[in-house]
This record gives sequence, C-alpha cells and structure tokens, in this order.
Amino acid sequence: QIHIQVQKIPDNDGTLLVQVSLAVPKKGRKIPKRLGEAVVKEIAQSMVQASSRRTRQTLARKSQNKRFKEVGKRQADKRRQSRFEREKLLEEMAEDRRRRWQRSNPDAGRYRPSGHRQRSPNNC
Repeated sequence: QIHIQVQKIPDNDGTLLVQVSLAVPKKGRKIPKRLGEAVVKEIAQSMVQASSRRTRQTLARKSQNKRFKEVGKRQADKRRQSRFEREKLLEEMAEDRRRRWQRSNPDAGRYRPSGHRQRSPNNC
C-alpha cells in the first residue's frame, strides 16, 4: 500500500509538505529496498510537480483575468471620457450659436425661433 499525505505549511509562504510512505503487509511479498525507495521518491516528485503545475496554472489564470478586466475598465473609461468631451463640445457650440444669434437679433429677448416658426408664412 502507498500512503500519500500533502500538507500546506502556512508559515513558509504556501510551501507544500509531501509525505509518501510504502507499507507492505506482514505476510505480503516484499519488494527490494532500492525499488521501494525509488517508487516512493518518484511518486513524491510527481506529486510536487503536479501541485506546482496546478498552482502555476491557477496563478496564470488569475493574472490573465485581472489583466482582461483592467483592459475592459480602461476602454470603458476612455469611451465615457470621449462621450463627455463630445457632449461638452456640442453644448458649448450651441451656447455660442445662441449668443451670436442674440447679439445679431435686436428682438432676441422676447422671441426665440423654433422649428415651425422659422418657416415662411407663405410656405404653409
């Protein structure tokens, strides 16, 4: 029987402790000591490699997700800023147009042209 125990050591920055032990029953067929040690060593190395690979994949996925979110946020901020600038420019242009119209029109205080009032009475 092979017993595998993996523990995470919290003090050492997420270090893993892998313990592999080979148990042979009392009346079971014993394997040579060198072969048993080699099997235990290989299994321990395999467990360490698998866990480190999985950890690297998880960290890479998190990093990629974070970068993706940052790019999306940056693009949304840029879109909002450009929309704000466009609206501000349009409002300034409209105010300027109204100011110029009021300066050139002596009756500007009382009368404001709208769509249907600007048409000539002859074009009804």
